[in-house]
Amino acid sequence: MKIPLGIILVCLLILLPNCSKKAALIDADYVGVWDGNNGSGRYHISIDNDSRGYWIKTVNGCTESERGVAYINRGKLHIGLRCFSIDLTPSVDSNLVGTMILSGVTYNK
Repeated sequence: MKIPLGIILVCLLILLPNCSKKAALIDADYVGVWDGNNGSGRYHISIDNDSRGYWIKTVNGCTESERGVAYINRGKLHIGLRCFSIDLTPSVDSNLVGTMILSGVTYNK
């Protein structure tokens, strides 16, 4: 029994977008510019609406950075090759300040 090519294409179009979960599609609260400080360094995370992410860490004038697709998998936020445990999901306080904690670092938006 042959399956028509049109049916195969429709099935692929339905199934393929669900294969990767991007941060913007999981929770819009992750989208935006976040700044953090843990006492020993300064951190910056930026996640765009299209799930492009950028992370930068500066300690004693030395900088590390990573950019790439931002997505969440198994309770971790991934940006490119970097992986962060999600200790506190994004929330907003009464002063409309966004806060999240990733791998022990508190980020504010």
